[in-house]
Amino acid sequence: MIGVRPGCAGEVVVAGPITVDTGKFEAYIMNRELDLTLSEFRVLLSLVKKHGYAMTRDVLLEDLSDGSRVVDRNIDVHIAALRKKMPECRSMIKTVRGVGYKLAVPGPRRLPREAFC
Repeated sequence: MIGVRPGCAGEVVVAGPITVDTGKFEAYIMNRELDLTLSEFRVLLSLVKKHGYAMTRDVLLEDLSDGSRVVDRNIDVHIAALRKKMPECRSMIKTVRGVGYKLAVPGPRRLPREAFC
């Protein structure tokens, strides 16, 4: 199941077994709540929203940035932490050599490509 559902104070984004609720700042994998830092939450949200598409470290850094100084390697640390916290789906977070990362969710995409350009 893949999609975005508007909520009262945010949205619920679903990609395969991963659900992210932006209003509650909660993320679930197969109905198990993940204990994520705010930075990990933001990286996971970016990957879920644009699953199937390779995202550069720069794009992920933009989504992560809250005005504080972050560097390219921070993304690698957050990705490693996400993989560790999501052993059921760690292989879904793919490294795209020379580019960055993508979330590979089985099944067809339903969102148009124009939504990400």
